[in-house]
Amino acid sequence: MNLFRVLAKIFLIYLAYKVVVDFIIPTFRSVGQLKGQMKNMQERMDAQSRDRSTGSSSSQKQSAPENVGEYIEFEEVKNPD
Repeated sequence: MNLFRVLAKIFLIYLAYKVVVDFIIPTFRSVGQLKGQMKNMQERMDAQSRDRSTGSSSSQKQSAPENVGEYIEFEEVKNPD
C-alpha cells in the first residue's frame, strides 16, 4: 500500500508539472505578446490621429498625385459586321 501512495504522489506531481509547463506558462507568454501588440497598435493609431488633426504635410504629399499626364477621351468603335 505504501508503494501505491508513492506512485500516486509521483504521478500527481508529474501531472501538475505538465499542466504548468504545457498550459500555464504558454498562456502567460501569449497574453504578454498580445498586450505588446495591442500597445503598438494603439500607439500607431494615436500617431495617425495626431497626423490627421495637425494636417501633416507629409501625408498630403503622399495622397496627391504628381503630374500624371494628359487625359484623352476616346470612343469605342464598333465593327459593322
